[in-house]
Amino acid sequence: MQCVSRKKIIHYQKRYKVILHMFGCSLIAGFFGNGKKITISEKLYLVLSHIITIFYIIYLLLTMFYNDDKSSVIVGFHIMSAFTIIHRCFLCHYASHLSLVAKRLSHLNVKEEKYFNKQIYLLLGSSVSFILVGLAAAITMNFYRAQSIMHVKELLEYENIFVVSFIVVTIYYTLFFTMPVNTFAVYFVSVSRDITSLFQKFKMRMISTPNPDYEHLINEFTHLRNFVLKVDSQTSCLVFWTALANVFHLYFAINGLLGSNDEIVWPNVICLSSGIIYSTFMFFIMCLWADRMSCSAAAISRKVHLLQGNSCSSGAHIRCLIALSQDVHFTVWGFFPLKKNFVLASVGAMITYSVMFKDIVMVET
Repeated sequence: MQCVSRKKIIHYQKRYKVILHMFGCSLIAGFFGNGKKITISEKLYLVLSHIITIFYIIYLLLTMFYNDDKSSVIVGFHIMSAFTIIHRCFLCHYASHLSLVAKRLSHLNVKEEKYFNKQIYLLLGSSVSFILVGLAAAITMNFYRAQSIMHVKELLEYENIFVVSFIVVTIYYTLFFTMPVNTFAVYFVSVSRDITSLFQKFKMRMISTPNPDYEHLINEFTHLRNFVLKVDSQTSCLVFWTALANVFHLYFAINGLLGSNDEIVWPNVICLSSGIIYSTFMFFIMCLWADRMSCSAAAISRKVHLLQGNSCSSGAHIRCLIALSQDVHFTVWGFFPLKKNFVLASVGAMITYSVMFKDIVMVET
């Protein structure tokens, strides 16, 4: 793992450029913080990013205190909104670190596979498609909602204001809060894949060398492991809030479908069903690639037992066995490793609680 020269210009890989541009579309500030002097335009960009967050926090607090509807769906939406706000704040805080990780992986000349690049672009495209479908369904639902409250004569003259305000808030929340969560999930998948490739390249070099230098193997693996720990320290909290946002999106969608005894119109069904499918899928794909990264590191510890040694190198061989057998994994804010079974546990628990709370509400009413 070589250090990045300050004089050398390092270009991002194409997929990282696209991902960072997606963050830019959501006005996530901080990607310019790489030790360079911040320009006036970048400072204004940073201020605008914070204004966007503060404005929506004020809006959310007003709706929480002045909205008489305290149903499980509304409460779930408020909780989900709070998680996406926190996620955006952490994303702005760690943006410069995330860009440096992308630049470091690009500098390491990780081989770009066309098949994987297509998968990344497909994930980004599906994110945009999901947002467009959700926007269309939500806007249509806003028309239904506006028409449902227009039976009050005092509000009849404000019909257009209701519709326009609902549409503006929906677009605002989707573009600046929902979209960064999905974009970070794609970023995390790309980083996990690149680190997986680094471990696989290390394993191939290790097993193809007839008389390996054990000290060199220990140092190289330690550098790789430290790099993973550094990346995890900068992404684990974002993984935590991404997981909470996706899980409560699932809760919100399930409660919306189970929800009320009123007639459920088709835009509501489309919006909530797509939310269930997409949130579960993105959460699963994150955990899948994190698990693959851990498995690629574990495969090294299994292969190191097959290395040939002699009486002179037996001590170094044992040290190499111990060093290369250390666990390497991404975590959920340091609480526990990010594995595939975490998806099943989280989604299963959320479905169970959604149905249970629905039954409790039905009994009370």
